[in-house]
Amino acid sequence: MSLKLFNTIIDSSSSSESSFSDELDSDEDSQIILQSLEKFPILEKFIGPECHPIHNGYLSTVNQYSDNDFWRHFRVTKSTFQILLSFCRATETKAFHGGNEPLSLEESLLITLVYLANQGGLRLIAEKFGRSQYAVWTAVDSVCSHIFDNHRKVIKWPNVASLPDIAAKFEERAGFPGVVGSIDGCHIPINAPRKNQRDFLNYKRFHSIVLLAIVLPDRRFSNILVGFPGSSHDSYILQRSNWFRQTISSPESKFSNSGDYHIVGDSAFPLYPWLLVPFKSSALNRNSSGSNPNRQIIKYNKKLSQTRIVVEHTFGDIINRFRRCSNIYASVEKAVKIITASCVIHNLCIENGDLCYDKAPSINVYTRVNNSRSDPSRNSPATGFEKRNLICSQL
Repeated sequence: MSLKLFNTIIDSSSSSESSFSDELDSDEDSQIILQSLEKFPILEKFIGPECHPIHNGYLSTVNQYSDNDFWRHFRVTKSTFQILLSFCRATETKAFHGGNEPLSLEESLLITLVYLANQGGLRLIAEKFGRSQYAVWTAVDSVCSHIFDNHRKVIKWPNVASLPDIAAKFEERAGFPGVVGSIDGCHIPINAPRKNQRDFLNYKRFHSIVLLAIVLPDRRFSNILVGFPGSSHDSYILQRSNWFRQTISSPESKFSNSGDYHIVGDSAFPLYPWLLVPFKSSALNRNSSGSNPNRQIIKYNKKLSQTRIVVEHTFGDIINRFRRCSNIYASVEKAVKIITASCVIHNLCIENGDLCYDKAPSINVYTRVNNSRSDPSRNSPATGFEKRNLICSQL
């Protein structure tokens, strides 16, 4: 009779919302049991209460880690961790008003870094820190939400005075002049959401949300937009961003009055005087009667590609450092915060010289996913074509 009652409760609880819904599948059963215990204490006779022995020594063990061991566990150096801790403290607004003592900011940040660095379940992190799974997820959600709310203090567009130096560093890569940013979109796999699943299914037939980013030559993000469903095309996302609207209305605020500066992207983006893209293959066919125009177009496309590739390297850095971003089992809202927090921490790492180019094997980065059914540059202004042709002739 009691076992029958237990099975009925499990079936009815599986459809209800919980704080662990959309988290790792391996943790869902535990959450259902926890909810059932709260509603029906009699079930403790069959299941038993959850017990979490506190590992008071783990945080002191962390302090004894060498730099290499600390990096392997948390994917940042000790000095970067202190910078990140200072950033969170400087922007923290919550205060303790009594009740149970909350986790310290230091422990919450360590828990969050372990969560971002691995694909393991909350249960493993909870056992490591001697906390409940609920406490672990609360810490992760709190830290990621806090960083998300303050991400513009770290990820920001460079001021006009710094553009010449940025362009010079980009030009060192392949000799392409005037570049101050490289733009592309990356698909982050997610667990299929309960609603509008089809919208999140991309051309490669997996569910994802898009991270659209502009990157500097040192692989720092200067602008990001996260959260559009995986079926969205890069051009569609760009044209619905605040950054695009600001640039269209006042391009000199981003690129100065000289008109010498621009960002570069692949053929998924429209052509503007401040956004240069490759020539289509049809341009080569039209110039097939003469070899010189073809040679210049090929050279232009090659140099642009060699310059633009830095954004794909940056996406690889994010996923190599924070493996959670290779497949996120969380709601779309929380996934957006997780990705944004990862990008902020990435920028702080770069600023502190904390690089991971050769510390982790490369894994799949999904950039060219959705094919465009029309030419994104079909309605581009004539000034965009004129500037591209001018640079092509000068290379």
